[in-house]
Amino acid sequence: MKFIDSTYFSIVFIMMLMASIGGGYLYARWRYLKRQRPWKASGIENGIIGFYGLLLSFTMLQSGTAYRERMLLIHQHAEALQRVYHESFFLSDSLHHKVKQSFIEIAELKVRMGNASPREVNALMEQINEVYRRGWSQIRKAKRTNGLTPEGHLIAEELHAASALDQRIQYSYTERTPVIIMILLVLGAWMVGVLVGFTNGFNQRHHFLVPMIFFVLTGLTVLAIRDLDNPQHGIIKPSYINYERALSEMTRE
Repeated sequence: MKFIDSTYFSIVFIMMLMASIGGGYLYARWRYLKRQRPWKASGIENGIIGFYGLLLSFTMLQSGTAYRERMLLIHQHAEALQRVYHESFFLSDSLHHKVKQSFIEIAELKVRMGNASPREVNALMEQINEVYRRGWSQIRKAKRTNGLTPEGHLIAEELHAASALDQRIQYSYTERTPVIIMILLVLGAWMVGVLVGFTNGFNQRHHFLVPMIFFVLTGLTVLAIRDLDNPQHGIIKPSYINYERALSEMTRE
């Protein structure tokens, strides 16, 4: 999976896709057209291309759904942070200040994740988890000393909800399209590329429109699937504007 997540995958995939189309085109012209050998389509070619298109569209749909679910979790988590902040007003001033500072720190770390590198994202996630651990430590300390008030119990429940949502977000960053599906997409693109080039190599005049459309659509779709699967490395990243709004509200006080 590390290779699929890397920039090298994009380069190798695009170059091999171009080579497969060109190879199929040149083979048809050398093996059949120039030697005047007849070749008749069996009729299954369109079915093969259609099957690959179905696999490509289904995988794209799954990746898009995972992206929307990740965005929904981010919205829910930002709302959970704001909810804990609002409920902290029912606590004493000192506890309210501690809760406020903790959740401002979490929101700031989340905002920084928007432009962070993959290595920085992992470090920021660990810092966020450390903030949650400090929060639970303070709750346990308060329970041992004076016991928790009803408001304290409410804060503990909301803290649990917020940390659970954050754990789901962090897990979603590791979810990927199964490797076997990615292998099918890549190998399928190369094989169908050979077929597209081959079927367009029998004309006396050069026709590049259909191979070019296939190359652009297939290349961009496979790379988009890879991007949607990997918010750390990809160009398509989640929006953190909800965290920015939550941070603005908490720092306005």
